[in-house]
Amino acid sequence: MVDPGMLSAFLLVALLICIAPGPDMVFIIAASIDRGSRAGVRSALGMATGIALWTVATALGLAALLHAAPAALDVIRVVGAGYLLWLGFTTLRSARSARSARGSSVTTQAPASTGQNLIVRGLMTNLLNPKVVVFFAAFLPQFVRPAAGSVSLQLLTLGGLFLLMGLGVDCMVALAAGRLRQALHPGGRLATGLSVTAGVVLCGLAATLAAGAA
Repeated sequence: MVDPGMLSAFLLVALLICIAPGPDMVFIIAASIDRGSRAGVRSALGMATGIALWTVATALGLAALLHAAPAALDVIRVVGAGYLLWLGFTTLRSARSARSARGSSVTTQAPASTGQNLIVRGLMTNLLNPKVVVFFAAFLPQFVRPAAGSVSLQLLTLGGLFLLMGLGVDCMVALAAGRLRQALHPGGRLATGLSVTAGVVLCGLAATLAAGAA
């Protein structure tokens, strides 16, 4: 049972973390603008799966593992930076393809990512986000009180609440970005510009992560 005195503080902090822009949100926006709201929601489901895995890992002793092997976090940073860079280039390439198709007399489309593929990409974006690792390994345990009952159960409860909150915020972002896409002409200058911006931001985040691991 989570200490009621800590629950309100945790929910407030969790909400602030969920609405703060980061790799997860940028990827959802990019997917929604490129493929529509359903693509963004599928990406959000993949990220929720990642949160579930981190929650279980934390309950099993993630903090102790990172304390014993601190270099593991640097490895996650490097791999995460590489993955974000790949996502950035993929987003930029998709925007370029859409612009080329718009300017061509023959209507062509790049192969759409499958729902399963988007879920996997969302999952990997979350798992390789070092900020998420730090949240679960160092921050989440701060809201646990051994006197309130099983530590593992408290961690699972807090992680589950964070998952639900994050999924709700991510789905709202996906729906909003999808509506924006509907208001724009697919492949138009503004839609392409937004996709390019998302790709550049992802590449910038990759560079920031790589610099932090150096």
